[in-house]
Amino acid sequence: MLQSSLNLKPKRKPVTIITGFLGSGKTTLLKRILEEKHGQKIAVIVNEFGEVGIDDKLIVEKNSEMVKMTNGCICCTMQNETSKVLINLLEKGNEFDRVVIETTGLANPLPIMRQFLSEEFIKDNYQLDGVVSMIDAFHIESQLDKHIETKEQIAYSDLLLLNKTDLIDQEKIEPIKTWLHAINPSAPIIETQRSSVAIKEIFDLQAKSREAILQHSHNHQHIEDSQITSFVLEESRPIAMNRLNEWLNSTLLLYSGDLLRYKGIFYIKDRPEKIILQGVHTIFEKTEGKLWTDDEEKKTELVIIGRGLDKDIFEQSFKASLN
Repeated sequence: MLQSSLNLKPKRKPVTIITGFLGSGKTTLLKRILEEKHGQKIAVIVNEFGEVGIDDKLIVEKNSEMVKMTNGCICCTMQNETSKVLINLLEKGNEFDRVVIETTGLANPLPIMRQFLSEEFIKDNYQLDGVVSMIDAFHIESQLDKHIETKEQIAYSDLLLLNKTDLIDQEKIEPIKTWLHAINPSAPIIETQRSSVAIKEIFDLQAKSREAILQHSHNHQHIEDSQITSFVLEESRPIAMNRLNEWLNSTLLLYSGDLLRYKGIFYIKDRPEKIILQGVHTIFEKTEGKLWTDDEEKKTELVIIGRGLDKDIFEQSFKASLN
């Protein structure tokens, strides 16, 4: 069953998912979020407290499910399903500005992403801001060859942190970036060492998505061994909202098993604002974006990532929906 929503609630708390293969540097990044003075009250959901290694001197309060830090952050364990942890955070009156969720090293982030697009309470109170993937520069080549999970984590991500770049020869970095962009052309790549990245860089990723789409709008990449295809649909003519809904539903019915991630901006007929779409498999969400400005080119730009998809077929069907 296809599920969608046009959710206009402005006060939902943004959520960032941190994914990445075993040993990529997720734990180091989470530890920095919990311990550094960055001025934000962040609820961090991890698999186990012990894995993060929180400095006891920075703990204000601690119980079996939650640790409160001196910098205002909260650390929770994944003892229950993610949705239950998120509900408990609100019901217990905790003060926080946003949420960061850690996935296990082998986990596909899709199940967590789906909750923010399909479960009513979660949709009403939280908004998926983005997925950040930690990439181990030293091991990424072998991981791409041996583990489909690595490719899927990259494909679902909005930002790629290429970590441990100090452990490889500098001439290897650009080829690695080429591999990563072949899987996901719209995700920016930030080079890091020891997971050192400005905290602000991993947040507000949806607000940065238009720039990323424009930057890679002419890319059409394909990797033979993984069959992961990525491309961007562009159209300068407006589409009626009802025709867009029809196109989305028919497309998802045809390609539900092959679509991994799709996100973009739509130029809608007789609407002054942009319509933002993001989806995983057959579940998607449409939200109202900013108004189009007079000096801005109005156009639809949709990033599509999946397995063995044909860009020409998608373009033809979308153009047919304009008439």
